[in-house]
Amino acid sequence: GVQRISEHGVDFVCKRGAGSAKMYETGAPISFVHLQGKYLPGEKAEQWRGEGHCELLPLEDLMEHVPIYTVAGMVASKRLEGEVEASSEDDSRTEVVDQSHAMEVVQDVFQQFREEGKLPDKEIAECIRAYRFHPDRLELVSGGPDTVIFDRWEWTRSPLGDCPEGSIPWETPKKLLPH
Repeated sequence: GVQRISEHGVDFVCKRGAGSAKMYETGAPISFVHLQGKYLPGEKAEQWRGEGHCELLPLEDLMEHVPIYTVAGMVASKRLEGEVEASSEDDSRTEVVDQSHAMEVVQDVFQQFREEGKLPDKEIAECIRAYRFHPDRLELVSGGPDTVIFDRWEWTRSPLGDCPEGSIPWETPKKLLPH
């Protein structure tokens, strides 16, 4: 999940070895959609879309922003993958074969954290990667069932390159037609 949004980009973590994590490291173009709110009468929802690329970050730069449940979940997932890896012949997502065993492994990771106050740095580094998403384009669509016309805004990255302090330079936002 998203751990930090700054003037430099959107920082997030991903389980190491996941197909998407491997793709992020290639510098290939990526996109995302984020929804928040409720699309119900009297309510509004926002849809954020982004296009850009990712770079690998040092994990220690982001760890203070990563909740323990995220760390524990990724560490437990990697431990479970290690148990079934020998029987898996493809590079697809790992299936949960025994739900109660998977829950035990997650609980064991949390228990280890409670008892020791942390998890081993080496194991965390083997399980988690940190990335920064550098957007080239962002779009926001906002509205609800009662909205006459949705608000739709677009931000595009300036072709001038990064600002001297390293932040992302943006063109003036454009208000777009809703469809």
